[in-house]
Amino acid sequence: MPVVTIALFQDSHTLSHDALLALPWSAATRARLAEISHVPRQRQLMLGRVLLLDTARQLAGPTLGLADLVERDEASPCFAGWPTLAVSISHTANWLGVAVAHGAGLQLGLDVEQARPRKILALARHACDEADLAWVAAADDDTRGDRFYRLWTLREAAYKGGLRQHVYGAPPMHGYVTEPQPDHHSGVLPENLYWAVSCNQPVDIHFAWPELSL
Repeated sequence: MPVVTIALFQDSHTLSHDALLALPWSAATRARLAEISHVPRQRQLMLGRVLLLDTARQLAGPTLGLADLVERDEASPCFAGWPTLAVSISHTANWLGVAVAHGAGLQLGLDVEQARPRKILALARHACDEADLAWVAAADDDTRGDRFYRLWTLREAAYKGGLRQHVYGAPPMHGYVTEPQPDHHSGVLPENLYWAVSCNQPVDIHFAWPELSL
């Protein structure tokens, strides 16, 4: 069974922005950076890819480099020459997360979301179908937010993994929360950090908390 490594990093701005820009990025990544004028978004993109490389090297070996990154429209980047390396990137507030696994034909999506005070029912009406909305609305004030974020992250992870049949319609997504499945995992970590992984086959989950350096 493939093992999905979820690596999480909290950006405390100890890594210099200029040093990140000076890294040996692929031409495709440099082109992507040139399209972004917002400096925090640039930083987020670079740190996500540094975290991705650090995690992918545990499977692909130390010779894997930033120059091997292939940028893709509306998807996380991949590594040239590694078609069986499934990856996904997510971010929320000052947290970045990546998921990496090795497996032929494996589809993988990761979402992380740091919960904060929000109008939960209004968001659920916008984001959920009828069955999932009813499940969120049935919760009391203390648990409604938890239900919503578990649903939201699972839906986002499924969408990122190309598993769009799990985003709307039957079976309701909240079934993956109440009865966890080996191909859809979710939970909540300290600091109200919700996470979910969706795959097209059963996987195990391993967490890593690397300290990045340049």
